[in-house]
Amino acid sequence: MTAISSLFKTYAPASSFDELLDASMPKAHWEKFIQAFSLLSPEELKQAEGDIRRHLKENGVTYNTHGKEGNQRAWLLDIMPSIYAQDEWQTISRGVKQRAQLFKLILDDCYGAQELVKEGIIPLEIIYGHRAFLLASHGLEHQLSFYATDLARGADGKMWVLNDRTQAPSGAGFALENRTVISSVFPQLFKSNQIARLSSFFRDMQGSFASLSPRQSSDPNIVILSPGPRSETFFEHSYLASYLGYNLVQGDDLTVRDGFVYLKTIEGLEQVDVIVRRLDDYNSDSLELNGNSNLGTPGLLEAVRRGNVRVANSLGSGLLENPGLLPFLPAVAQYLLGETLILPSVATWWCGQSAEREHVLANLDKLIIKRINRRNKSQTLFGSELDETALKTLRADIEAEGHMFVGQEKLKHATSPTLYSGRLEPRHTLLRCFAVRFGETYSVMPGGLSRSSAKLGHVIINNRTGGTSKDTWVLSDSPQEHISLWQDSNYPGSEYLPSQLASRTADNLFWVGRYAERAEATARLLRSLLSGLNELSITSNQQDRLDWLALKTQLEALSKLSNQTLEFPQKSLNKLQKALLTFCCSTEHPASLKQNLNYLFGAAYGVKSAWSSDSWRVLDACQDLWKQVDTLKLQQSIPKLNELISLLMAFAGLNSESMSQGLGWRFLDMGRRIERSRMIIKLLQAQLIPSAEPAEEAVILEKLLSTTENIISYRRRYRRVLNIQHALELVLFDETNPRALGFQLRRLEEHQRLLPKVKGGYTLSAEEKLLIEVNSRLRLADSARLSELSSGSKKRKELEGLLDKLIQGLDNYAIVLTGRYFSHTQVAHQLNRQEAN
Repeated sequence: MTAISSLFKTYAPASSFDELLDASMPKAHWEKFIQAFSLLSPEELKQAEGDIRRHLKENGVTYNTHGKEGNQRAWLLDIMPSIYAQDEWQTISRGVKQRAQLFKLILDDCYGAQELVKEGIIPLEIIYGHRAFLLASHGLEHQLSFYATDLARGADGKMWVLNDRTQAPSGAGFALENRTVISSVFPQLFKSNQIARLSSFFRDMQGSFASLSPRQSSDPNIVILSPGPRSETFFEHSYLASYLGYNLVQGDDLTVRDGFVYLKTIEGLEQVDVIVRRLDDYNSDSLELNGNSNLGTPGLLEAVRRGNVRVANSLGSGLLENPGLLPFLPAVAQYLLGETLILPSVATWWCGQSAEREHVLANLDKLIIKRINRRNKSQTLFGSELDETALKTLRADIEAEGHMFVGQEKLKHATSPTLYSGRLEPRHTLLRCFAVRFGETYSVMPGGLSRSSAKLGHVIINNRTGGTSKDTWVLSDSPQEHISLWQDSNYPGSEYLPSQLASRTADNLFWVGRYAERAEATARLLRSLLSGLNELSITSNQQDRLDWLALKTQLEALSKLSNQTLEFPQKSLNKLQKALLTFCCSTEHPASLKQNLNYLFGAAYGVKSAWSSDSWRVLDACQDLWKQVDTLKLQQSIPKLNELISLLMAFAGLNSESMSQGLGWRFLDMGRRIERSRMIIKLLQAQLIPSAEPAEEAVILEKLLSTTENIISYRRRYRRVLNIQHALELVLFDETNPRALGFQLRRLEEHQRLLPKVKGGYTLSAEEKLLIEVNSRLRLADSARLSELSSGSKKRKELEGLLDKLIQGLDNYAIVLTGRYFSHTQVAHQLNRQEAN
């Protein structure tokens, strides 16, 4: 018996029903998996677990547990799948499809004829007392395009429905990612088991959303509306948008004009046909629904009302997630479908009825209590876990507002094997199934998102408590055909369509470029400072004195890079070293290296779908290198800074070589060029404007050339002659040198020429004029005059004046660029101008 096969021999579930075993013997549909899995050696199994973690990490798969960027928890994926036989899955699939059809009919009735309330089948308090019932949506055409339900198997082996998700169901993207990872780590297991593919479901999803378009178009404009990077499931929003080929947007990326919804792009406004929303309906429109929300788009509901845009799922569909509906679903199914529920709900008592309320109060310590309105933290209460005071408070709440509560049976869960710390544990597991409307029926994903409890014996299973996900396998009796999401080449609309670049995406890319360059420049300067301090002593030695003066100019440069005066001790090397090391790691100083990296990671995460897997791997390595660093020692600092600079350079190189050089890449590179220009100017301001003795000047120049990565180019070009005029020619004017200001401005000119222009405009735009002015000032300047000291002064005033005007012009250019392409402060003016023409 191998070490791996012994895992199954020692597996001993306590539950009367287990997914793997039946009377201590593996079930028939698990046998092929066990045979193939047992062939793995312990080393291969350990390697596979590491590969799974690596894949998930490199793909950026996270779950944001606290609603803040930077607090993403790593997504956990069990090596053991959940496996379902084909005959059982057919029953589950029919049950999921039936419930989806039933909830679509309930949705139509609640916002239409309301026969269910009139006939007394559903109490009116359940509908009208629910927060998600939107009176403003009454009478509109409603879509329930996407549906999900949570299933749990009881100890009797029967499947029970715990929850229905109809508003913005999450998890399908995570299920797809789980499948992608497991199939890449265990290709041999997929060869030995005929497992149903998921791609057909996502092909149906594409077709479902496209069919909603109010315009007759072969290629409707579909967007996924997300709350943004702070959303718990932002990874999934980004992943699905990339996989399905949709734009990922936030509320203020959209605008409503004359009853139509438009996407703000850098080329202007593009009409949107379908919105796949991933935020609560109550927050979708601050004009008609929730005036305190800044997540949605003002006027969205009016555009829906006019029939100019469709929203999936419809605004108001959150009503169907009301657990108060569950006790009445059997009667509703008979009334609307003439059928009995294939998948029944777990026993639920609505406390708006006296007998049911008394039952709940009498068994409060044994039941699960829920409010009919979902709340993130207080939705579910386990009576068995409450103390006397909490039970008394809950009892009083139910007696006062019984119609706002339900009591549910605490299901005795079946168990499923989970690999933990080298052994199999029988843990409670939930299965989330998904259905998408396809024509007049629903298509059910042949699989789903399985989740097991965070600890052995726990019955609370959700992402917030740290549960482990599983790939869900549905076995088939025939080989599975590969289904691609790519349309056939003869498909109408298969011609080339230029991609829309949303303004927010362009803005984020622009700032990724700026933050990456800012972090690199800060890291280079800190490396130079710390290396110099490591070799320096405060003595009367002439060389030490010169090096100390050069370091003082670099400290001044660091202050300029930080946009504020930094106080560094200059009489004690130890104190100065400590201050610089603290500046590396500080999260309180907005210009510290660590904060610049945090800004970079936040901006990059906001446009995650823009990066290649290699680029994301490099960013992830940067984050790993620095996020755990709270303090640094001098001997650690130089190697870490070297590694960080190499990673940032690799990120820049990958973007240059693997990113399509369209408008998105241009804004990324423009951000980098603007920031590098500013960094060069600030270094020159700090180090070359004040006069110095010839010996001091030589040391300062060498430090400057080294920090700007120009020392080798200077030596090759000018050999042994070191003077300011030559340095200015190389660092300021040379348009062939990637580390010179002239090169940055030339690249900005090239990018600017290719940016979208206002239609019908024949004069130069404000940003074009600013860029021409900055370039002209530099090109017309004379390096000999700039290097001279002003008469009667210890400064190079002509150089100072030029640098001041250059940086002011660049800052103004960045502001105008932002206003035109990112914030759309000029959009209305452009529209009016086009209409006038």
